[in-house]
Amino acid sequence: MNKKDKNMEVKDLLSQLRSAAEIIKKQIYEADQKIEVLLNERENLCEARLTKEDFMAYVRKDIKRRASEYPIRMKNIAKNTGFPFNMSFSQLERNDKSSNFQHFPYLDGESFHDGSVLHPSALYWIFGDQIEKRFSDALDQFDWPETGLSIESRRKRLHEIDLELEKLNEKRDNLANDLMSTGMTQ
Repeated sequence: MNKKDKNMEVKDLLSQLRSAAEIIKKQIYEADQKIEVLLNERENLCEARLTKEDFMAYVRKDIKRRASEYPIRMKNIAKNTGFPFNMSFSQLERNDKSSNFQHFPYLDGESFHDGSVLHPSALYWIFGDQIEKRFSDALDQFDWPETGLSIESRRKRLHEIDLELEKLNEKRDNLANDLMSTGMTQ
């Protein structure tokens, strides 16, 4: 093979390499476009307003979470003092007949006292349904979307988007590595 043929062969190989690099760049660009679309959809799903019903699902769950500490506090007092079985009939009768307060842990779930200390978990445990109702009533003053994507549908779509983004980012990274290995990054 003469020098001219070798030069032509090298030029041919460089041309093929450039073509391959251009194809890879185009694939990276397409992946970037898909990623951008998915990120925009993800942001829109995350920022879209909820219906009042869906918003109230979060409120109910939060009230239950806040109330959940109260029974634990009651269990602790039982473990430490034997409450309520440590209170005898005669003691309860004496307090009742003399119009004294019973020494019950109504408001904190943990102490025998006159009720001057309130633990928030007791408030949510005792009045949770009323808090939910009154809070819902207060929210009626705002304009809520009539319909919208349900919480479960949002979560499902966000999960799908995250999986798709993961695959696209991996593909994009592999393409970028391929491009870098050609040395033709411009």
